[in-house]
Amino acid sequence: MPEQETAAHLVDGKYSVEDLVDLEKLRIVFDKFSDLTGSAIALVAYPSQKLLITAGWKDACTKFHRTNPESSTRCLASNISMTGKCEQLHAIQVESCENGLVDGGTPIIIKGCRIATLATGQVLFNAPDMDYFKQQAARFGYDQEAYLKAVSEIPVVSRQQFEKALFFLSEIALLIVEMGYQHLEIREKTVRLDHESAGHQQAEEALREKETRYRAIFDQTYQLAGLLQPDGTLIEANKTALDFIGANTESVLHKPFWDTPWWQHSKEVREQIRDAVRRAAGGEFIRYETSIAVKDGTVKYIDFSIKPIADETGKVLLLIPEGRDITDRRQAEEMIRLERDRAQTYLDVAGVIMVAIGPEQTVLLANKKTCEILGYEEGDIVGKNWFDLTIPETLRGKTKEVFNELMAGKIQVWEYFENPVVTRHGNERLI
Repeated sequence: MPEQETAAHLVDGKYSVEDLVDLEKLRIVFDKFSDLTGSAIALVAYPSQKLLITAGWKDACTKFHRTNPESSTRCLASNISMTGKCEQLHAIQVESCENGLVDGGTPIIIKGCRIATLATGQVLFNAPDMDYFKQQAARFGYDQEAYLKAVSEIPVVSRQQFEKALFFLSEIALLIVEMGYQHLEIREKTVRLDHESAGHQQAEEALREKETRYRAIFDQTYQLAGLLQPDGTLIEANKTALDFIGANTESVLHKPFWDTPWWQHSKEVREQIRDAVRRAAGGEFIRYETSIAVKDGTVKYIDFSIKPIADETGKVLLLIPEGRDITDRRQAEEMIRLERDRAQTYLDVAGVIMVAIGPEQTVLLANKKTCEILGYEEGDIVGKNWFDLTIPETLRGKTKEVFNELMAGKIQVWEYFENPVVTRHGNERLI
């Protein structure tokens, strides 16, 4: 490619998409997008057609179409044809490639300069015509059985579903553009300020503020995930979420989220979900712990959130509900609470002072008799250093030394030992 043509597709004649976009963060988003839609996705440099990131690519393409020189030439020709028609920001282009699959794309444009294309596809709008693909296998010398198996695994979606997914992809492209602007502005500010410390600090703070705004999209690590319209209609649910209830997509999609099987065990939970969707549609990030029904009839607990995705005007376009199973943690916490309550009950029925002291000399448990004798509330004792709180200063150092040796196993446990303690009012009591 001539040098002049290359410069024409660099922002300010020098910045490529790799200079302006965090590819690792995008890779996380692409993986999530592929999980949600079943579509393959790629970031393609323009006009070089260099593949920068790929996710969810199908075997029919990676093991057959793109490995044969003749069919690979078709792939490249289809890519050039589709990307050449993506000229306006937010524009989407859907085309059938010469190898029989459907692809779509949307451009990334910064400062009026087209630098890349976000592409998705490797899907079909109708059941595959196996006769056509058999002929294609013969033409290019593919292993017919393996090739037809790979073709049978290609997702079949409606054009409407595909265009919705591509529209969502165009919104991600908008975020990429805005972050690209911020990277570019920081670069330019840094040069103008000639590395002055104040300028560096201002630039770094501006970048952190912008990146924080988009962290909700790029840091998606929860187990259960879906996609909602602002009115709460469920339009996507990932496999983990469906497996929880033993359902398929057809049985849950296009329903109000609060009327889906995950929440049917509790009217109160359904109302909480409805309210959470309403607030998220207003632009609020929602997160709380709730319960969820699973296919065996039991109830589990999840850390649940809803993230709104808005355009540059602040209008909420989509909602992303997510959940992480915390049942084991909740059960462990409940067991600890029960054991603590049981231990506290045993302590409280005793008519003598009983205190549990940790290795750091802090009080872990104290019974009622301890509080009565010392004149403290339980909250004034638990968590405090027992020796600093109750032992007279003249004996404190020696008592601590003995305690530390006892904890280290250097001395035997004493069956009986007397020492004074100081009450809250300054009186000494012998115990």
